[in-house]
Amino acid sequence: MSEIKKQLFEQLALITQSLASPQRIELLDYLAQAERSVDELSQLTGLSTANTSRHLQLLKQNGLVLMRKQGKSRLYKIAGDDVIQLISCLRNTAENHLAEVNRLKQDILPSHIETEAISSKELLAKMNNGVILLLDVRPPKEFGQGHIKGAVNISPESIAQK
Repeated sequence: MSEIKKQLFEQLALITQSLASPQRIELLDYLAQAERSVDELSQLTGLSTANTSRHLQLLKQNGLVLMRKQGKSRLYKIAGDDVIQLISCLRNTAENHLAEVNRLKQDILPSHIETEAISSKELLAKMNNGVILLLDVRPPKEFGQGHIKGAVNISPESIAQK
């Protein structure tokens, strides 16, 4: 194998090494939703601030996240849509090849709840006709970063626990 090809594979391996940690994948998942500070990510993941920072540094070093300073805070965001696609492909591959992933998904959604997939065009048509009210139950910060036009935001904290 040529030396250049070996070097290329080494560079590709840096990306896979970044994804070899469940904590880093979780951080990427949160960052795919909104730009966040180290402290915010630490609270969301339950990791220490130092550990969160170390994981973010590795992700930054390998080009998966970007960092900017705002006052004393360091804010991180996904480096591009391709990173979001990479995580999505990883999730799809796991769903297709790991039975445990599907079992965990079934544990999340109770079996008595029926779901039906509809296209984005169908969704928008039903929203415009008043057939569907789309509730976005993400935190306001994530909703503000992007949402489907016409969706109503209800923060998770405001939903009464049953």
